Amino acid sequence: MKKKLFFLSLIAGLALGMFALSSCGDDDEVVPTPQKKETPEEKKDEKKEDEKEEPAFDPVNTPLTLEAVEDGSIRFSNRAAGDVYYSVDGGAAQTIAANSSKTIEVKAGEKVAFCGDNAAYYTSAGSSEIFCSADAYAYGNIMSLVSSTDYANATTLTEKRAFAYLFRNNRHLKNNPSKLLLLPATTLTDYCYTEMFYQCEGLTLAPALPATTLAYSCYDSMFAGCTALTQAPALPATTLASACYMNMFTGCTALTKAPELLATTMKSSCYSGMFRNCTALTQAPALPARNLDEQCYENMFQGCTKLLRAPALSALTLADDCYFGMFQDCTSLTQPPSLPATTLANSCYMWMFRGCSSLSYAPTLPATRLAKSCYNSMFRDCTKMTIAPALHGETMEESCYSGMFYGCTRLTAPPALPATTLARNCYSGMFQGCTSMVSTPALPATTLEQACYQSMFAGCTSVIHAPELKAPALVENCYLHMFEGCFRLSNVKCLATSKSGSYCTFEWLKGVSASGSFTKAAGFVWPRSESGIPEGWTVAEQ
Repeated sequence: MKKKLFFLSLIAGLALGMFALSSCGDDDEVVPTPQKKETPEEKKDEKKEDEKEEPAFDPVNTPLTLEAVEDGSIRFSNRAAGDVYYSVDGGAAQTIAANSSKTIEVKAGEKVAFCGDNAAYYTSAGSSEIFCSADAYAYGNIMSLVSSTDYANATTLTEKRAFAYLFRNNRHLKNNPSKLLLLPATTLTDYCYTEMFYQCEGLTLAPALPATTLAYSCYDSMFAGCTALTQAPALPATTLASACYMNMFTGCTALTKAPELLATTMKSSCYSGMFRNCTALTQAPALPARNLDEQCYENMFQGCTKLLRAPALSALTLADDCYFGMFQDCTSLTQPPSLPATTLANSCYMWMFRGCSSLSYAPTLPATRLAKSCYNSMFRDCTKMTIAPALHGETMEESCYSGMFYGCTRLTAPPALPATTLARNCYSGMFQGCTSMVSTPALPATTLEQACYQSMFAGCTSVIHAPELKAPALVENCYLHMFEGCFRLSNVKCLATSKSGSYCTFEWLKGVSASGSFTKAAGFVWPRSESGIPEGWTVAEQ
């Protein structure tokens, strides 16, 4: 009965388009009338009548329709709890039973309309999927799958994963030039559109998304891998949810413009990976939020290799991982945003500008109170950077500066490091591979922590003089590989009187100059090796 009701209006509409209504006279004798020759004006009027435009396409009142561009097939794998119905060119309604699949052979130009009464197309049986073997247009109202008879008024989703994965990997799905695909829901559910169009490589225009209040992971990876997508939908939402836009446009390599983002209060992972690897994107949207949440901007623009300018970031208080990898590998970025925050959080700037090979300078970093991994690898492989920012941290946290300038091959001078209280891995690899750096910062701390200076200057091939190392007691891994590969290094002063920590100086002077001078604490015995004092170096005591 439901499928009959659904297709009644569709068939009636087709009928009205094919037949003209006429009326009959009474039973009197019909008197023939003489034929009259049509005038040119009458012929013109008749032509105009024939050329009348078809009614404008109405996506609201059109069920979800796939129109074959080429001969092929359309397969609907139905994993919903109930049946799905379809009709070809308004013909007899046919059924795709729950937990079954149907392959519909189509000729170019044929239209297949779908409907159902299922709240979700993802169940414990798996995800429903619509797959085309040849190019096909998709248009009409997706809500015909939720309400077969009242889809024109349906705007509420009620079940999780309602349309998740529905067109995933459908590389033949196309936009009709004049008929829109409609996703009218304004009340969303968790995961409702997750990966819905994942790797739909023929899609050039995304459907409108009118919801202003979002749900958990609702748009997660929705258009990821849509490599032909040139236009993103407007995103009017002002109330976000965790992971709501996560990876939404990842890998959309033809997308040149990002939609406006209006929300001012973030949720965890809300924009995480949103435009990752959008290699044609040149301009980022404004980000007005001042209230951040963990991972909110994580990897948001990672791999956007044509992005020229970063958006302003005005938040003063950060959240864990909030800017993690945000501009990683944005190789055209020349100007960093100001970073006014004075209250940091764990990993807040970690990898933020890693691989930004056109970035020549760093933003000011005013914070004095650090957090775990807060600046970890922040400018790693920024090969054009010549000047490091001043660092005001007074008390170290675990891995706070670890790898911060790793691979900055044009950096000539390091910032001052005044802290006297260290933390585990706080400076590990901080300047590793900085091949243009000639001088080293003073290291005033006398109490060390595990791996605090590990590989700090490894590969700094222009360094000649090591900073004075005043700490009397060496701990586990504290100087591990510290100057390895510094082949010009020829002057070291280390006043240690205890080496109880395992691997505390393991290969710390491996690959340094063949000759040099080493100053040690009087009476303390060092072995002659790359893990002690190099062979060929002179020794003095203090």
